[in-house]
Amino acid sequence: MKEPEGLVQSAERRLDEANAHLDHLERDLTRMERELDLLERDVSTLHVGGEASVFASLCVGFGPPIAVLGSALFFDTGVWPLGLLAMVIALVQVLLMPWLNRRTP
Repeated sequence: MKEPEGLVQSAERRLDEANAHLDHLERDLTRMERELDLLERDVSTLHVGGEASVFASLCVGFGPPIAVLGSALFFDTGVWPLGLLAMVIALVQVLLMPWLNRRTP
């Protein structure tokens, strides 16, 4: 009869250890969520200058040429509806580029 009691006690001990480990992981997850919220708030209010804003402007500037190249690829392979869509996207990007450049910090 001691053997089943020992198994039950061993199972209870392992369950307690697992619950303690789970509590530790939940605390870590809560801490990471809080840090992520702080990071998201910092990034949203971040005023970058210099190199970072140049990089953002370059990213905005690469959109239309890549869309035009994509449309050329679609037209070349015979998928003209996607080519037309890529051209429309390129046109919209070109028209929005001054607004997007003003929005980059």
